[in-house]
Amino acid sequence: VKLRGFRIELGEIEARAAMYDDVSMVAAEVWHGQTLCLYYTSKEEVDKSDLKAYLSMTLASYMVPTAYMQLDEMPLTPNGKINRKALPAPEVKANTAFVAPEGRLEVMFAHIFENILNVSSVGANDDFFELGGTSINAIRVVVEASKQDVNIVFNDLFQLKTPRALAAFVKQSQQQSSTVKTETIILPNQESKIPIAVSPVTGNAYQDYDDLLQRNTLEAFLKSPRQPIGKVLLAGATGYMGIHILHELLRNNAAKIYCPVRCSEGEKPMDKLKTLYFYYFNDENFPILERRVVAFRAEMSNLDALKNFRGRELTVINCVANVKHFSSGDDIEHVNTDSVRALINFCLHSNSRLIHVSTVSIGGDRVNGVPAKDVLLTEQRFWLGQQVDTNQYVHSKFVAEDLVLDAVMNKGLNAKIMRVGNLSARQSDGEFQINFSSNNFMATLRAYVALGEVPFDELDAPDEFSPIDELARAILLLAETPRECVVFHPYNNHTIILVDILEGLARLGLFVKGVERNAFKSRLNNAMQNPVLVELLRPLMAYDSAAGVSIEDVDCDNEYTTQVLYRLGFKWSSIDEDYVERFAKALYGLGFFDEQ
Repeated sequence: VKLRGFRIELGEIEARAAMYDDVSMVAAEVWHGQTLCLYYTSKEEVDKSDLKAYLSMTLASYMVPTAYMQLDEMPLTPNGKINRKALPAPEVKANTAFVAPEGRLEVMFAHIFENILNVSSVGANDDFFELGGTSINAIRVVVEASKQDVNIVFNDLFQLKTPRALAAFVKQSQQQSSTVKTETIILPNQESKIPIAVSPVTGNAYQDYDDLLQRNTLEAFLKSPRQPIGKVLLAGATGYMGIHILHELLRNNAAKIYCPVRCSEGEKPMDKLKTLYFYYFNDENFPILERRVVAFRAEMSNLDALKNFRGRELTVINCVANVKHFSSGDDIEHVNTDSVRALINFCLHSNSRLIHVSTVSIGGDRVNGVPAKDVLLTEQRFWLGQQVDTNQYVHSKFVAEDLVLDAVMNKGLNAKIMRVGNLSARQSDGEFQINFSSNNFMATLRAYVALGEVPFDELDAPDEFSPIDELARAILLLAETPRECVVFHPYNNHTIILVDILEGLARLGLFVKGVERNAFKSRLNNAMQNPVLVELLRPLMAYDSAAGVSIEDVDCDNEYTTQVLYRLGFKWSSIDEDYVERFAKALYGLGFFDEQ
C-alpha cells in the first residue's frame, strides 16, 4: 500500500501494535491514499497518545498511523479473518475553532506543520501532535525552522505544540537571550551562589535535604550496622535492570521474591516473567525461580497495587521506569513518579524499606554558566541550581527523588537512592537489552554511524559503560549498607573516550570519520532532509542549544560510592575496544545499525 509516495507495509505496523500491552486484535488501513488508521480492540481503554508514542519508537515516521480507533469488536469474515471492507472510516477531529495565524512566526510554524504532516489550513492554536505529529517528524519542525533562522530545540515542540505558543516563545527568546525555564519557585539567596528553590511537589526547599545528605558518608558506612535484604518485592522485574537484579537475587539470596508484573488480560504474570528470564539467561535457575518467586498482576502507578501485601516487612527494589525522553502526553511522568508515590505509601504502612533506582541525569543541565563548571553532582547533593526540564525523563526522575527524600526526611522512610549511569551490555557475553532501541547512548552511536561522521572535538569525550550484570551486583551490595547511607552513584568509575569506542565499531566495518564542527553541522542538516535518516539522527538533534543560550551537562562524581564498593569486595571491570566490539556485534546481528 502507498501513502504520500511511501510504500507502507501494513503487516509490520500491525505486528508492532499487537505487541503493545492490552491490545488484542489489530488492523491498519490507508484511506484515500493519505490517512493511515490503526484499528484495535482491547478490554481496557487504551491511551491513544501512549500507543502512538510506542509505535514512534520502532517505526519510520511515515508508518506511524495518524488516526486511531478502538473498536468494541473487530469485524470478521465468515472464515474468521478481519473484514477490512467493514472497517469504519477514520474519525477526523473537526476543527471547530479555527484561528488564523497572525504575524510572520505564527504563519511560518503553521506552514511548517502543513508541509510536514501533509495537512491543510493549520490554525494558530492547532496541536502538532493532534494533527498527526510524532516524536520523529517533530525533528523536522526544528530543522525547517532553523532554515529560516528561527531556533527552537526538540523539547520546545513537545511543551508548546501550537504555532501561536511557539511563536510567542521565539519572540520572548529573541527579547531575552538568556531565558531559563524551571518549574521550581526561585527565591533570592544572598549567602550562596546557588538560588533557593522550593519544590512544587513536596513544598520543601531543595536545600532542606542538605543536612540529610551530609550524613551520607564513608564514616557512617563504617560505624553503623548493615541492613540484610531479606524478603524482596521487586518492581519492574521484566525490565533490563529488573531481570538482572532478579537473577542476582536467585543466585545469591535465599529469601522469597515478590514480582508485580504489568500484563494484559489473559496473560499470566509468571509466564511473562519466565519469557524474559529465558531470553536473558536461557533456563538457568528455572526450578529456583518457580520455587522462590511469586509473580502477580499489578499496575505500579496505582496506589492500591500492593494492598494485599500490607503488613509484610520487605525490601522493595524499584526498577520501574519509562526511559523515553520525550512524549506529547503524560505517560513518562505517570510511570516514573506515580509508581514512586505508590511504593513510598506502601513502605510507610508496612515498615518496609525502599531501594529506588534513579539516574545521574538528575544533575540536569548547566545553562549559561549556572551552576558553575566546578559544581558536581555528588552523593551528598541534590539541588545544584541545575535545569531539569530539558526532557521529560530527567524531570520525572528529579521529581521522584524529591518524593523519596521528602519521605525520608519528614516521614521516617528507610530508603536508598541508586543513581545509575549508562546501562550497557553484560560484561560476560555482550548481551544487550531486548528493547535496545530505547537506549539513548546507543542511539547516539547509531546516529554517528548513520551519518558516518563525528566532530573532531568530540573524539576525546570520555564515556561510561556500566555492564548490567555488574550493576545488578553493585546495587544489591549497596542495598545492605547502613540506614544513614541514603544516596549512591553505582556507575563504572572506568571511562573510555569516544575515539576508542569508534575503533571498536570499526572492527565490524562500522566506520565513522572525524570532521570539523562546521562540516559536521552541514552534513547533519543535509541528512535531516532524508525521511529515512531523520529517525536515526534524532539523538543528535534533541538537545541542540537555542541561539544565545549555552547548555551543557552537569558533571557528576562517584568517589564515595566507589570507596564503599571496594570495602564490599566489588570493583568494576575496565572498558576497552574488545568490550565495545562484543556488544556492537550483538546489536549488529539484530539489525540495530541498519538504515530503516
